[in-house]
Amino acid sequence: MKLHFSNEWMRKKVSESHGDDAEVDSRLGLMHPSTDELLTSESAPANDRVVRQMRLALGVFVSQLRRQGGLSITDLAEQADVDEEELRNVERDPSFTATAYFIYQLSEFFNLPLANLSQMAGQTHAVDRVFYNKAVRYAAHSEDLSTMTHEETDALNAFVATLRDTAKVHP
Repeated sequence: MKLHFSNEWMRKKVSESHGDDAEVDSRLGLMHPSTDELLTSESAPANDRVVRQMRLALGVFVSQLRRQGGLSITDLAEQADVDEEELRNVERDPSFTATAYFIYQLSEFFNLPLANLSQMAGQTHAVDRVFYNKAVRYAAHSEDLSTMTHEETDALNAFVATLRDTAKVHP
């Protein structure tokens, strides 16, 4: 899927709002081209089912990144400068819509591509099909255990690499 804006441009626009969630959300909404412009043979419309599955993958992903870093929800919320309740909702409720500011802060904290996290949060009109399949597969093979298994750690690291590689291919 070819995105019509770079991660750097998106980061700049989000950071210009100085954390005002309503303004950040509206800026992100304005930054997306129309669905017709975004859809390619490599992308799919972000319908309700796709968005829910991507949000589920996001919740698993954030939870595992947090656990890998040995952070509690409170610790991550403080260190990433995000709302603790929003973090809980992202990790546990795939119907919850994270704010653009929240996604931006996690992108900065974990040094991950904002465009890919935005897709996972359901904030784009279209979703890259390959990325979608990898995200859903990753979430389906992850379990919620108090400590991460070696296999979960390997899967998490592989998915982080996928996020970063996808951003390089689709700047």
